[in-house]
Amino acid sequence: MKLNQADFILTLLSVAWDQGRRDLEAFARACTVPPRSAGSASPYNHFIRPSADQLLRVAIAIGFHRGKLRAAYQVLRGKDPDTGRTSLDLRKVQFARLEEAQSKVLNLTHWHGFMASLLGAGVRGASLVSSEGSLLFSYAFYLIGKIQCGVDDRTLKRLIGRWFFATSLTGRYTGSSETALESDLARVKDLTSPKPYVETLEGLIAAMLPDGYWEVNLPAAFETSGSSTPAMLAYLAAQNRLGAPVLFSDLRISDLLDPALATKRKTIEQHHLFPKKWLERQGITEPKRTNQAANLAMVEWVDNSDMSDSPPAEYLSGLRAKFSDAAWERMSALHALPAGWEAMEYDDFLAARRTLMARVIRQGFAALSSPGDGAVTLAEGTPDEQKVWALIPKAELRLREIVSKAYLGKWEDTAEARMRTVLGDKSWETVERNRQKDARKIGAALNQASALDYVYLRQLVDLLVANDVSETFKSAFKEKQRLVGLVDSITPVRNDLAHFRSVAPLELDRCRIACMDLLNLLQIQ
Repeated sequence: MKLNQADFILTLLSVAWDQGRRDLEAFARACTVPPRSAGSASPYNHFIRPSADQLLRVAIAIGFHRGKLRAAYQVLRGKDPDTGRTSLDLRKVQFARLEEAQSKVLNLTHWHGFMASLLGAGVRGASLVSSEGSLLFSYAFYLIGKIQCGVDDRTLKRLIGRWFFATSLTGRYTGSSETALESDLARVKDLTSPKPYVETLEGLIAAMLPDGYWEVNLPAAFETSGSSTPAMLAYLAAQNRLGAPVLFSDLRISDLLDPALATKRKTIEQHHLFPKKWLERQGITEPKRTNQAANLAMVEWVDNSDMSDSPPAEYLSGLRAKFSDAAWERMSALHALPAGWEAMEYDDFLAARRTLMARVIRQGFAALSSPGDGAVTLAEGTPDEQKVWALIPKAELRLREIVSKAYLGKWEDTAEARMRTVLGDKSWETVERNRQKDARKIGAALNQASALDYVYLRQLVDLLVANDVSETFKSAFKEKQRLVGLVDSITPVRNDLAHFRSVAPLELDRCRIACMDLLNLLQIQ
């Protein structure tokens, strides 16, 4: 068989550091096998089944800042770059460096933290990964940012989510991937603090995705057949990030793309908005036109079966009646459907939708940024979202009032100490840290807020159902579980609101009902 540079390095590992090779292979195998028991630490994931040589490449990237394995092989042999001679002592030094780097690559905390970056970017599994190279190299930059430059976890996950999104979409690490990686690693090699690192990667992202790319290159990328192109996968990831529903459904795309849902038939599938057989009857038979990415949308397979070969002007009328105006408008926008598309000429529809699909990707990518620089804002919520969002603070405020009344009435000056006992020291440290953060912003003398104002919504429930206060509220909540259930229906939408995310109609309805029930139980009109 033809050997590559990774094979030579793995062979060298077998000679000089056999345990290192075994560790790589064991980690790679563990990525493919679910853990035997729930909660067991494991690298198993739904994104990638890496090989030992792929993991080795990441270790070399962070240990030596090299993207070209040929050069890394010479380094590991102990070759002196000045004299050209190999040295056993130098080889030992380089292998010690590799061992340190590899331990970071195989660290499960780092591995899982990186996976969270992918989830934040709208990627739910391997079906949305267009390039394993982009994924593994993004892991290298995650480790460099975390270990070498000390970027805080929240900023780093957001940054790496953007980096993976951008490099996958543009195909940065396809073709001459080693050359591109070597160049990118050289830019961060000497950085040791957070700000320059973030600025460097953001600068590269901006260079990859200028305005012209969004307006010209990306729409043109949809002028091809196939549902697994980088542009199409980025479109699905953007829809996930924006909380888009499945077309003609209340369910989210992200939920039905969950790799944990293993069924014999896919729960959702790509549907031709203008059915192929109908197009053929109109004389349009070229696959590049009938199967064009702009003619595809994610629908539940039941709906796909029902649509059959009817033109959109026919099948749309029955589906439209199931949705409110606001829900239909939001769904159409998130699926890049032009107004009146069902009556458009086919080629005009394709051209219009390609542009709108590029805009959805740009909106999803912008949602990976901090609020204020392109993310979805509260004011952009649909009328239904706005109504429910207005109910949440009312319910939350009332819960804070009754918790405060109960604890102050029973424990007076030691009320906060009692709350700390119920929530635990670790949770209370977060409460105090947030209160002190506000105190630094506005001045300690001006910050008269109670610690209770920094307790999360779900923690309010814990305070209410504590044994020594729950008796007070038995008239309102005959069962503790009822209160827990109501707040559990509110919390996901409350979190979406805090992060400026759109909300699935089904979740929105549950939240609205829960808020109203909670307010009624507490006798608030």
